[in-house]
Amino acid sequence: MTSAEQKQATIVTMFGVKEFSEDPLTTDRKDLIDYNSKLLQLSSEVDHLITDQHRMNAKYINIARFVREAADPKSSTATESTTAAQGISPAFALFSQQMSQYNHSGENSLVAIEKAKTKIDRLDSRIKTLRADLTDRDRAHALLTHYEVKTTGLQKKYQEKVENGNKSESAKENLDRNLVKFREAQENCDRLDRSVKKDITNILGNRQNDVGEIVEALSRYFASTVTQNEGCVEALTQAIPNMVAKLSIPSTSTTLEATPVVEASAVVIPKVQTPQSAIITQKGVELSTEEHATEPLLPRDDTPETKYANEVRTAPVSGLGYGD
Repeated sequence: MTSAEQKQATIVTMFGVKEFSEDPLTTDRKDLIDYNSKLLQLSSEVDHLITDQHRMNAKYINIARFVREAADPKSSTATESTTAAQGISPAFALFSQQMSQYNHSGENSLVAIEKAKTKIDRLDSRIKTLRADLTDRDRAHALLTHYEVKTTGLQKKYQEKVENGNKSESAKENLDRNLVKFREAQENCDRLDRSVKKDITNILGNRQNDVGEIVEALSRYFASTVTQNEGCVEALTQAIPNMVAKLSIPSTSTTLEATPVVEASAVVIPKVQTPQSAIITQKGVELSTEEHATEPLLPRDDTPETKYANEVRTAPVSGLGYGD
C-alpha cells in the first residue's frame, strides 16, 4: 500500500466514510435511514410487550394466590387449587381458575408475538447489511476519486516530461500502475452501484409487504389474548359476581335473635295447689290451708329452666333427695 493509500485508510478509520457527492441514491438513502429508525422503535416496543407479557403471566398466578389466602388463611398455596374449603365461597376458587387460564393463554400468546419480533429482526438485519454495503460503496467511490485525482496528476507530469524530451520509464510505469488501480476501483464502484441500487429498491419497494407480515403476526398475538379467554367471560361477569353478591346476605344460622322484652303487667301468675307432701314444715310454724293453696309456681314461659324449677317445686320431698 502506497503512502497515499495508507493516508486514505487512516482518514476512513478515524473519521468514518463520507457519502460521496452527487450520489443518485441520496433520497433513497434518507428514506432507508428513516425506515430503519421506525423499525428500531417498533422493535423496542415489541420487546417491552414481550417483557410485560412475561410479567403479567406471573402476576395472574400471584393475584389468584393472594386472593385465596386473603379470603381463607388456611388456603393452600397451590396455583391450580380448584376447590374451596368448607364454609368458604366457591367464588375464590373459580376466580383462581380464571387467572390460571389467563396465565396459560399468555404463555401461548408469546409464540405469536415472538414471531413478529423475529420478522422485525430479519428485516432489520437486511437493512443493516444494505447500509454496510452503502458504506463500502462510499469507500469505493472515495478510493476511485483518489485514483482519479492521482492518475490525472501523474498523467500531467508524464506529459510534461515527454514534451520536454525526457521519456522517464519510471514515470510511465507509475502512471500505468495507478491507471490499473483506477480502472479496478471504477469497476468495483460500478458493481457496488448496481448491487446497492437493486437492494435499496427492493427493500423500500416492499416495505408495505414486509411491515404487513409483522402486522399479521402482531394481529394474531392480540387476537389470541382475546379468543383464548372467551371461556372466562361468563365466570368473570356473571358467576363470580353472583357468588360474591350472596356473601353480603347474612346467614340465618348465624343471625342473632333479639331477646323479647316481657312486661310485668302482662304476666298472670296462676294459683296452684301445692301437694301437702311437698310442703316443708318447721317446728312451731304452720301455714294456713289458704296459704298452702295459693303458693304460686314460677311463670310458665315454657323454657327448660322454668319447667325444671316448677317440677322441683311440685315434687315430693323424698324425690328431692332430702334426708329424714
